[in-house]
Amino acid sequence: MSLQKKHNFLFFVFFVKFFVKYKIPLASFVNIVYNDFKGVNETYKYWQA
Repeated sequence: MSLQKKHNFLFFVFFVKFFVKYKIPLASFVNIVYNDFKGVNETYKYWQA
């Protein structure tokens, strides 16, 4: 297992534990991440321009 894959896996495990602990609705979390990602994308485009 490559270091990057292992890191991603640990990250995923951490998130699963986090969800179970705090019972955050998955949909709202995905929505937040998606919107955040779009924001990052826009910022990136802005800096490239």
